[in-house]
Amino acid sequence: MDCMAIFEEKEVIDLGGKVKFPRCEVIFTGERKAATDILVKKYPDAAVIEAMVTVGDHQTATVSNYGTATAGNYGTATAANCGTANAGNFGTARAGYGGMVKAGENGRISLLYQDGIRYREMIGYVGEDGIVLNVTYKLVAGKFVKA
Repeated sequence: MDCMAIFEEKEVIDLGGKVKFPRCEVIFTGERKAATDILVKKYPDAAVIEAMVTVGDHQTATVSNYGTATAGNYGTATAANCGTANAGNFGTARAGYGGMVKAGENGRISLLYQDGIRYREMIGYVGEDGIVLNVTYKLVAGKFVKA
């Protein structure tokens, strides 16, 4: 069970990946998916960690770290680090470092990787270089492999 809370931003102490604060008002208690759905609806431009966003054809779905973005045909699905992006036919699926991607017919997939100096982008096209439609891929040693 997860909780959502409202707190005074000026009282937040950043612990490097976690935060603490002296008091808050609990505004939701329940399953994580329900909590992220509420946040995505209330704050559509915010990056909601572990959110799941699905849109139709010709639309764009964007999520933050560990989230799942799914877009229909001709759509774009973008997920941040460790996220999953799924796009339909003629769509684009992009994910950050440690992410996974899949696209339909004539789709494009893209993943970030670290070369020791900077982040780089590996791009693949469904139907070329062994990239198969509707198969989920991740990067291993700079190559797309089935996840």
